[in-house]
Amino acid sequence: MTLCRIVEPATPWREVFRDAVGYWEAGRVPYNLVLSAVVVAWLGYAWPHVRLAMALASVPPVAALANICYSAAYLLDVPIQRTKLRMFWRRWRGTLWLVAMLAAMLLTYYWVASDYVR
Repeated sequence: MTLCRIVEPATPWREVFRDAVGYWEAGRVPYNLVLSAVVVAWLGYAWPHVRLAMALASVPPVAALANICYSAAYLLDVPIQRTKLRMFWRRWRGTLWLVAMLAAMLLTYYWVASDYVR
């Protein structure tokens, strides 16, 4: 299958962007809540050994980085929606969200455990 057969220019960019923003932004709140829960659970579990001042000071930059990483989904979603795979992708992009969420949870767990617990 060549690229010419896959690309389907019939889907307007405006529709693709609207669909992508509607889908991914709806998942941003649960993403942030789950990652926040991981941090709070870890800090609660390891409370006597937590370097709290350092942990609180680095939360905003790390939260911003997590949201920038979340936005990387657009780099995959938008181009795929411009192809003939659009309908298939729209059904299965939830799988990408779930896999990325699990990876983010693992990275968050590692970040808290390695940097803030003695």
